[in-house]
Amino acid sequence: MSRLLSAGFTRLFKNRLFQASIVIMFAIGCFAGYTKWSDFNSGFMVDLSDALFTYCVFGGCVTAVLSSMFSGTEYSDGTIRNKIIAGCNRIGIYLSNLIINFVSGMIAVVAFVVPYLAICLLTVGKSSVPIKVLIISALLSILSLAAFSAIYNAATMLIAKKAAAAVVCLLLFAGMYIFGMTTYAKIEEPEFVSGYEFNAEGDIVETEPVPNPDYLTGAKLEAYKWLMDINPGSQAIQILSMEIARPVRLACCAGGLVVIFTLAGAVIFNKKDLK
Repeated sequence: MSRLLSAGFTRLFKNRLFQASIVIMFAIGCFAGYTKWSDFNSGFMVDLSDALFTYCVFGGCVTAVLSSMFSGTEYSDGTIRNKIIAGCNRIGIYLSNLIINFVSGMIAVVAFVVPYLAICLLTVGKSSVPIKVLIISALLSILSLAAFSAIYNAATMLIAKKAAAAVVCLLLFAGMYIFGMTTYAKIEEPEFVSGYEFNAEGDIVETEPVPNPDYLTGAKLEAYKWLMDINPGSQAIQILSMEIARPVRLACCAGGLVVIFTLAGAVIFNKKDLK
């Protein structure tokens, strides 16, 4: 395993796509920090935490791209077959790729966070959000990124074609976020809604609130909450908005996804016919 990791990280750090991803994430972090600084100078109420966890979105995307391209290249170049011929264990190959993909995502996250924090701490100042909340959010974001990595790694290690793996990972990334935003919007539906109409004088007035048919209650609401906590896309949305109502359950769901996709992917890869 140590030799696989050493060789894998050497390839990763020399990879132009990885290097470009780090530069882009660093630039995004600088831009986000500058934006907060500009808003602060313009007199707006600004807090360091406002855009801190946007890396949850960018990190998921970067991990999808790097995971598919890294593992896909090993398939297309015949590296995986050569490793097996050289006596490497398939499970070791699978796990080493998972670790490399996760670490690459974490490095991209750090590339965003460092310039953002540096700019905001020097200009906006410390966050008014309790440090405990920030730490919990940061730890949950790491678990969410690990869940993304496990899902992408399972997809890329089971799809031999690099282009197909890249498309699948990006579709998974988009699908999880879109589904997460849809779920979040359903949960946030108000119990009552009001409309507008013209009165006798021709003025627009608000009508009496009426029950909202889309308002969730009971078992249906609980089901949507579970979907919010299970889906890595909606996990990231909760962390980004810092509205984490069930941190323990979210952590368990993210950890469960890592275990399930890693075990299932490793078992299938171990039996896969590598042509």
